[in-house]
Amino acid sequence: MERSRSWHGGAYRFLLVLLILFLPVQFATSASLRFAPSDAFLMLLLLFGGIRMVTTRRDWSVWHALILAVLSASVLNSALRYGEVTRWALFNKYLGIVVLLLLYLCVVQYTHSLSTIRQVARLVVLSVVLQAMLALPLYIVGLRYAPLYVPRIQGLAADPNAYGGLIVMALALHWATVNTNARLVPRLLAWPVTVVLLCNLLFSFSRSSWIAFAFVACVTPILRRRSWAHVIAPIGLATVLVLLFFRSYFAAEMWPLVARPSQVVGRFTILEKAVEAFVAHPITGAGLGSYLQEYGLQVHNTLFWMLAEMGVVGAVVFVGFALTFVIRGWRAYRMTDEENKGVVAGLLVAHLAMLGLSLGIEALYQRSWWVVMALLNASWALASVPSARASSFIDGLSTDTRMSVGS
Repeated sequence: MERSRSWHGGAYRFLLVLLILFLPVQFATSASLRFAPSDAFLMLLLLFGGIRMVTTRRDWSVWHALILAVLSASVLNSALRYGEVTRWALFNKYLGIVVLLLLYLCVVQYTHSLSTIRQVARLVVLSVVLQAMLALPLYIVGLRYAPLYVPRIQGLAADPNAYGGLIVMALALHWATVNTNARLVPRLLAWPVTVVLLCNLLFSFSRSSWIAFAFVACVTPILRRRSWAHVIAPIGLATVLVLLFFRSYFAAEMWPLVARPSQVVGRFTILEKAVEAFVAHPITGAGLGSYLQEYGLQVHNTLFWMLAEMGVVGAVVFVGFALTFVIRGWRAYRMTDEENKGVVAGLLVAHLAMLGLSLGIEALYQRSWWVVMALLNASWALASVPSARASSFIDGLSTDTRMSVGS
């Protein structure tokens, strides 16, 4: 089925831009749920573009189907074991994955060429940078004026850890393309953006995000040697400034937020309970939402959450799902022309960083990560089948062997 040129170039593009720009924005509601404006734009995309949506087998992997199947089986497991499935598990976890798969599909619809992949990646960086530029001065002012004070910067993401993950993702994309013709940030703004993002990352005091950042700082200079100055210089400068001028302030004000020993102990306790739940039900787990129902807490680690609630089956599916994009991203990086290697490298590093973030939070439900995975897969599909999609570089359309999924 051929895509509609006028639709794809008009309303679809406009709604997708709004969706990407609002990805970092979430609001906590009175019902302990979070509302994301981007979901409203996603529903509009599906409502008005569903009939025109087309996809191919290369846009997906078997792991997409398996991850949905595992969660479906886990819902049934929870219902049989406890006689019910909590609303939180059904809406936040199960329907949340469905929404993320639909988001993945919508991004795939637009990424029909390397130029559109760069456009979406640039929008991801722009959405985070705009929020970071607003959040940082408000946070600094709040240190002096109590009504604006928050101990950890979190922007509009409603959570410092999720916000830190967004910052790390933007840094990965920015640094990998900083000295290329396909840069995502204008040359004159390259260093200011680096400084603003790093300051936001620091003041998030998110250890999970700092783990993710370690992936970026280690891998980016290896893949993109031209980026080493943007990676090494600010880290070294910040270290020197702290040691020479801010040692007392760091020890008195910042270190307690960094250390949070009681929380560290609590996280290890959570993981121990997750292991106990896994040992009790090693194959299929205790059922979706069972850990929260049992202990009143989330696991805060994607792999251990899978082990506790979906057993070894769920853990294998998550690992296979994540590795698929590592493999496809690496192949895309190897096959892509030099001009676009930076974008693909940034996407690959961002994906690895989100895997690092998942060690401290259940990062699988971060919407921006699914956008990165969609862009990685599109890069692989374009790089590995140039003859099948050669026309997409010319007129922005893929009219080869596509199947309709909208009707």
